[in-house]
Amino acid sequence: MKVITLILFFFIAVGCGTAPSKIDQSVEKPRLTDGEYAKLISEHTKSDEKYNGLQNLYHLHVTILNSKVNGSRLDQIRYYNQLDGAEAAKEREKNFQEMSNSAQFFISYYSPDRDLRKLPKMWKFYLEHNGVKYPGKIKHLSERDFEVRVLYPHFDRWSKGYIIEFPVPMTEVEKFNSEFVMTGSAGTTRFQFDPSL
Repeated sequence: MKVITLILFFFIAVGCGTAPSKIDQSVEKPRLTDGEYAKLISEHTKSDEKYNGLQNLYHLHVTILNSKVNGSRLDQIRYYNQLDGAEAAKEREKNFQEMSNSAQFFISYYSPDRDLRKLPKMWKFYLEHNGVKYPGKIKHLSERDFEVRVLYPHFDRWSKGYIIEFPVPMTEVEKFNSEFVMTGSAGTTRFQFDPSL
């Protein structure tokens, strides 16, 4: 019995004493510092707070996910997740395909009102672009809140994150002024996004 215990202890000790794998130091730092990235996101984000008298109805932040924002966002993800060149290229290609098919906006939404928290049921989203009104499709973000807060510094722990997708290529949206619209019985918020962003 002692021999078996010693052999078992030996294998456990050897298993715990294996050398760690070497970290790949070839992953370059992102092009933008954390401060520069936060400034870029801030420049591409519009905000609104609606009140009914003294009662707060909602807080809304909308970030356009255009080429400049998406490129920097993917660069941050590449660095934080330590993606190699092939993985990063795959993510860029996937993102390029999405931008060729649709325009996406990240929204951070909070309401203290229980009914108004039901974003898909209470609100409609539209993108008015080049004389056409496109309906938005809502996707709740599946990423962990902390990761979303790193990518979108204005996102806080009380808010919910969503992607609103419109059936018009982002490459088209980047050419002309567009107006993002959130509307419902509690009110309407409109944000103008210029192509110069």
